[in-house]
Amino acid sequence: VSGFIANLYSLHSWIGVGVILLYICQFFAGILSFGLNVPAISPAARAKVMNLHKFLGPMIYIAVACTILLGIQEKEGFVGCAYKVDKADLFPIQHFSEIPRACRISHSLGIIVFAMAL
Repeated sequence: VSGFIANLYSLHSWIGVGVILLYICQFFAGILSFGLNVPAISPAARAKVMNLHKFLGPMIYIAVACTILLGIQEKEGFVGCAYKVDKADLFPIQHFSEIPRACRISHSLGIIVFAMAL
């Protein structure tokens, strides 16, 4: 074992790269269309870019939240967020204290990220 972790091995990594690329495109489209006042861009083209810009902004925001949640889930897999079950777990709240503390914190963080994305 080398101690290093491969890059781009997980869904979190791939979606993260896609979200970053979308954000960069959104940023430069906004700068070119609205920030620099390029005379070659007509008002009609600016209006079309604005519609796309208004659509992609919230979509990228939600995609960032999904990427964060995927990252939390990935790290929880490394930690092993589980407890021993010998029979049907009909009342899981009884086992809340058996969930590792790091996992309870990451679950709470995930709920906060999810709520903020709504």
